[in-house]
Amino acid sequence: MKTILVTGCSHTAGVEMSDTFVFEDYKKYLKNVKNLTKAEDDMFRVKQQINFLLKNFNSKRFKNYVSTDTLKAGNIASKFFTLLDKTHSWPAVLQNKLPEYKVINLAWGGNSFKLNIKNALDFIKKHNSELIVIHQVPNYSRTYFKHNNKIHNVVSLAHLEHTKNITQNPKIAHTTKILEQKYKNLVRRDVKHNYFAKALSRYLKCLIKNSNKSIQHFFILENVELTHIFPKQNIIIEDFKEFRKNYQMGESHIIDPKFQKDVADLIITKLQLKKPNKINAFNKTY
Repeated sequence: MKTILVTGCSHTAGVEMSDTFVFEDYKKYLKNVKNLTKAEDDMFRVKQQINFLLKNFNSKRFKNYVSTDTLKAGNIASKFFTLLDKTHSWPAVLQNKLPEYKVINLAWGGNSFKLNIKNALDFIKKHNSELIVIHQVPNYSRTYFKHNNKIHNVVSLAHLEHTKNITQNPKIAHTTKILEQKYKNLVRRDVKHNYFAKALSRYLKCLIKNSNKSIQHFFILENVELTHIFPKQNIIIEDFKEFRKNYQMGESHIIDPKFQKDVADLIITKLQLKKPNKINAFNKTY
């Protein structure tokens, strides 16, 4: 069976796709959330997710956690809905449309292109047969740092500030301060030396260098500013941010099933996945 590997961030992980049935009155929620802080919204979201699980699943262990360890109950609920969102993502739709392929979705909310390249290369090392890799390239200013032998995603300074404000764990607060300083250093380098764009180009070259002729890479770019970095013949969508404007938004992500279907259909058409002729091999000389 042929394999399609997908990397990306929240737009490929299907984030918020389950919200329409978690919140009984979803339109009211979207209206009210505008008056909530990010911390208040996070708390309300987890509460609704916990209530949904209590209502729809009869798990004595989970009920016990709700009564004795609300933090653990919240973590369980968040993980459950993160995985549930993926079942409504465009890679899941792609899998349904292409039963002759195995579609593996490595995308997670908050991921950077740097982390996606690492994850893809880790997969490639263990994969010996032909492989199509579709990279949904997130905002190029995202990155990750290794600290205490762990990988920490960094979306933005605002996101770090939010994490620092809501955490009650001193260790997490300390780590966040360290990540904040590291990221500020990169921002200074970007202002002076265009760090983030140059880093993106380096990650791409690393990907190419470590891919053999049986691996084909294709890209969905966040905006047209990135097109000069990637090989034109391997770009599926040049401006994903503009593309998403045509579909129904949730709180901050697309919740429109048509979006998932259209992305899957576009990939099938551009890569000719339902036709007998082969896809052009990735240009190794790039």
